Amino acid sequence: MKTQTNWQNLRKLRTPMTPQNYHVVPDHIPIWRRFLKRQLLQERGRVCEECGKENPDAIHLHEGIVKRNEVPRNAAIGWAIHSEYNSFLLCGNCHLTKPLTRGRYYWKACQRYSKVEVDEWLASLPFKSPALLGRTG
Repeated sequence: MKTQTNWQNLRKLRTPMTPQNYHVVPDHIPIWRRFLKRQLLQERGRVCEECGKENPDAIHLHEGIVKRNEVPRNAAIGWAIHSEYNSFLLCGNCHLTKPLTRGRYYWKACQRYSKVEVDEWLASLPFKSPALLGRTG
């Protein structure tokens, strides 16, 4: 089964991604995002990372440091931003009305993992990101 093979490949990838594994499932960004969201829900729980609301009606996967619209339209590298370092779980209200700044998401990720890990992930991106230009805003 092709789908099962893709899921197996996705599980092996577990972020951070490197240029060597961008080619594994480049055209399956929605599948990778669903898998990542499930993993993060298991690890972080069903809680909004902004307001702290538990078990909201909807949990959205939000890219906080590097936004999807900042990625080149190239599927081979476009999914590189879908990493636990860049992904935050938000309730519907916070996702629509309280977007944090790039800098706040960056520091949240640094608190959760480490500044070194987050900086290594940013440096590994195969394109120049606005997030690399200034991490305090």
